[in-house]
Amino acid sequence: PKYTKLQTIIEQSINKNHWFNQENIENVFRIWSETLEEDKILDWIVQPHLYGGFSETEFKKLLGYEKYSAHLSYFYGVTIERCLITNVEEELTKRQTSYGNFVRFRLDDAFLKIYNFTYDQLFMEFTEKFKIDINDYSELDDERFTYWCFKKRVDFSEPSKLASDTKKGTSFLFNLLDSE
Repeated sequence: PKYTKLQTIIEQSINKNHWFNQENIENVFRIWSETLEEDKILDWIVQPHLYGGFSETEFKKLLGYEKYSAHLSYFYGVTIERCLITNVEEELTKRQTSYGNFVRFRLDDAFLKIYNFTYDQLFMEFTEKFKIDINDYSELDDERFTYWCFKKRVDFSEPSKLASDTKKGTSFLFNLLDSE
């Protein structure tokens, strides 16, 4: 029906594991502009929403179950994970300020608090495991690294800490969106 072309492109992109490249993103937005209200698309680009401005039911129907699951995995595994890291860094900065700048925190402190490993330890493990050349490291690799950290946190965190950290990341995102 109305979204067949869009569904086909999303499916092909996910199957080829090339979803996050400029050409695919431009194709999706071009097709969306042909099939949806332009204002709805622009609103989603300017202020992203979990379901892209659709109801949850419409969004599931538009993407289908597998792509909808992939979308949620990306949302929680990359977007919320980055918000969690930023939130912990912000907490550490506030603590540093409250101590009169006598206590300095490092980037590793946020990663240690969340994952119990330093950033360098996680990054080295990730690049070795997936044979990534750090000289060719891209934004896509960074998204994969964030998602990999998320999966590591899910696998090794206690359920209560996992829930608490996910809530921190989610709250940070919603507070950020509300502030705009």
